Amino acid sequence: VNSHDMVDDVSDYEQRQQSLTKKRQLNSRTRSAEARKRRNRKRNLYFRIQRYRYFITRPFYYRFTMKLVRHILTEYSIYYTHVKPVDDLLLIGVKDKIIESRNDRRLPGDIFDRRHYYLFRRRAQYLSRRSNDIQE
Repeated sequence: VNSHDMVDDVSDYEQRQQSLTKKRQLNSRTRSAEARKRRNRKRNLYFRIQRYRYFITRPFYYRFTMKLVRHILTEYSIYYTHVKPVDDLLLIGVKDKIIESRNDRRLPGDIFDRRHYYLFRRRAQYLSRRSNDIQE
């Protein structure tokens, strides 16, 4: 076995692969990894700015889960793009000024406080017990 021939075969294969990838890059209009990273960073920053352009704030009790918050917003017919807890506040992002003012009027100011948390929890337990009774 001639080891020199094997090394030549491997290097020929590598050269062919490199030339194929270069041709693909020239033919297709794909971005390099660095360019994609820059573009994604720029777009994500833009989307983050848009997400918080119009928002509603409400006092927030820490035990509320995001699932429960979204459920409550749906019950009150609140259209939102993003929901985020920040310390003791809840930020509810909306699309435009009109929706912001409409949602601000619809949603009570104390809906996510401690008292309401236990009311929603009790109601959820009652509904789950009731559905279990119906199934039996």
